[in-house]
Amino acid sequence: MDLTFLGCGSGYTPHLNNTNAFFVKGDTFFLIDCGFTTFNQLLKIDAFLEAKNFVILLTHLHGDHTGSLSMTISYSNNILQRVPTLIFPLTTVVDLLSLMGIPIDQYILKQQLEKTEGVSAFPIVVEHTPLMRCFGYYLKDEEKSIYYSGDSSIIPQDILDSFHANSINELYQDTTYIKGEHPSHGTLDYLDSVIHPDYKNLIYCMHFDYDFMEEVRERGYRVVSCYTANGQMS
Repeated sequence: MDLTFLGCGSGYTPHLNNTNAFFVKGDTFFLIDCGFTTFNQLLKIDAFLEAKNFVILLTHLHGDHTGSLSMTISYSNNILQRVPTLIFPLTTVVDLLSLMGIPIDQYILKQQLEKTEGVSAFPIVVEHTPLMRCFGYYLKDEEKSIYYSGDSSIIPQDILDSFHANSINELYQDTTYIKGEHPSHGTLDYLDSVIHPDYKNLIYCMHFDYDFMEEVRERGYRVVSCYTANGQMS
């Protein structure tokens, strides 16, 4: 289970593409979030077009995480003849998709994923905005376990404890540079305050509101590789 990122940007940095990731196991294409830059990228990925099964994990309903969800589900059904499985703990996504003309019979909604191609994914409540409920994911297969923050200002304490106890192999955290009055993403200073120095190289920063990637690396963290608008990796 190795994540490949379609982008590493925030909603306001579309030149970095939305922070969405995918991985492939067996006959299944797994997608984490489906922002407004994602559908066009998926059409260029053979593994997406050829996979027998399709699973989408949603962290929350902001546009940079769901902006092309309806088109992706529609395409999967009508062109690829493949009904996707949608993982999200709340039925609010049903209302959202209904407003976009996607009936509930075009996807299978589940609150969590258990043992699909050996992959399990469990939603973790996170703090991002008071306007909606948001989730990270604990992902696990036979090779590794991953925590994926989605959008969150902090890392839940039980996740931190598991990470420092080596029960989580990789941690992906949305990271911003400056903490505002109402923080909605983690900061480098926050990471420094909660991550033991010996574990910094297992932290992957993502969801950049502008390019401060060099400082991320200088502090000992990793930066996810992401596609720019012209299809190049950075």
